[in-house]
Amino acid sequence: MKSIIHSNTMSNDILKQLNLDDIKELANIYEKQKQTFPYIHSFIQNCIKALEIGMKEYVTIYSPGDFWRKDGTFIASMPNYGPDIVLHSLDPSGKNLQDALLKSSKFKFLKDPSRYYTCFYAVHEWFFPKILQMTSEHFKLNVSYAEEMFVMCLEKEKALQFDITQCPDEVYVAAIQPEDFQVIKQHWPYSWKSTERKLEDWTKLKNGFGVYLKSNNKLVSWVTSSCLGQMCALQTLDEHKKKGYAQLVIKHMAKYLAELGFDCCGTVHPTNVASLELFSKLGFNSIYKCAYICIVHKGQSPEVDDKLPSH
Repeated sequence: MKSIIHSNTMSNDILKQLNLDDIKELANIYEKQKQTFPYIHSFIQNCIKALEIGMKEYVTIYSPGDFWRKDGTFIASMPNYGPDIVLHSLDPSGKNLQDALLKSSKFKFLKDPSRYYTCFYAVHEWFFPKILQMTSEHFKLNVSYAEEMFVMCLEKEKALQFDITQCPDEVYVAAIQPEDFQVIKQHWPYSWKSTERKLEDWTKLKNGFGVYLKSNNKLVSWVTSSCLGQMCALQTLDEHKKKGYAQLVIKHMAKYLAELGFDCCGTVHPTNVASLELFSKLGFNSIYKCAYICIVHKGQSPEVDDKLPSH
């Protein structure tokens, strides 16, 4: 069934869809803010690339009127995955974001019990409490997951200095291939029904990297890209941990992004001490927090309710 978020029947809706030229102009606005909001900068660039290579259903970006020009306010929906939602504004009050969600008819799917889930991606700490409160009090939805993460960031100038020519004799590093998606999904704690499709689309936009055993070409450690155009799903198989493989894939990803002109970011849960120490060791700094807010809709099976959407 086609998502209601694509409906344009109500021309007086507060949310207006941005065309490609608008999105490019929005990208210019966030280009000037890329050191402050690096993952928003790379996300918008990902959206432009998706539209330019023909992924027409990948994302739709809206803004309340022309506020995207005034304060960078936008809401992006990726309907193929649940849908997933990325939103942001340069106005710390988030007033226009709140007005858009409350007054628009385009988000009726938030009350649609046939939906598996909805995930708000990387909500900046400015807006997290407001969006969380709105979700529970206005939309009357039960939030299945709402956690703030540290945004760990490495400036591209530092990433360009990484030496990625050194590698243990028993392994090699290469870009993740489609045949690897099933392995990643199998081991990823946040794997979901749409995980493989997400990985396929995300790797069309940015590479992920894996460490492979030379003896049998087995994937043993990896980091993927995400819809944000940043690091996601960093993981190493248990029997291959503490061998430095995670450092290898992070360095490859960071340098790859730097060569494309982006700072490298990843989100880490505050309790994940090992990952925080690893990122710090590689020169990453925590710049602020963002949150993932996930809603598993009513009517889904207990098995569905027990798993969270991938992020």
